[in-house]
Amino acid sequence: MKIKTFIYFREEDKFINIKKKEEIKEIIAIKKDVFEDGLFNLDGVIVFENGVHGKIEDFEAYDDIDSLWYFYKNALENFLENGEGEIYFPNTPIEIKFEKKNKSNLLLSVDEQLLVSDTKEFIESFYEKGNEFADFLDYISDYTYKSDFRKDLEKLKKYR
Repeated sequence: MKIKTFIYFREEDKFINIKKKEEIKEIIAIKKDVFEDGLFNLDGVIVFENGVHGKIEDFEAYDDIDSLWYFYKNALENFLENGEGEIYFPNTPIEIKFEKKNKSNLLLSVDEQLLVSDTKEFIESFYEKGNEFADFLDYISDYTYKSDFRKDLEKLKKYR
């Protein structure tokens, strides 16, 4: 199970994987509106890939990346607690839905794209990559951006 986060820069019309944080930080240094009034203003996409079991990838449907990570986390948490979790992208009418595929697998659907994954493997990957995203936010903001995302991810540990 692979999860990747990309930041979208509209003026440059390109997506950059958050692993290239130096390149992203250089672009952000030129922009003045990325961190305003304690808010984080960057768009991006999250790609989910599980080999032949599906891929969720739509570079046309980018959205507020910080909120998007939260929304996925909330839908996943609802699924783990209630057997189903759904929510819409922060600023786009695209549905994120988690549901039980069978005893050990979940089904993630996003705008007619489907992915099946072992539930525990998905949680583990999501937790790891969510923390990677939190590390990225810390780094590009010089540790000034305040977010409870890392703490909220801890709630997923009980399901691993």
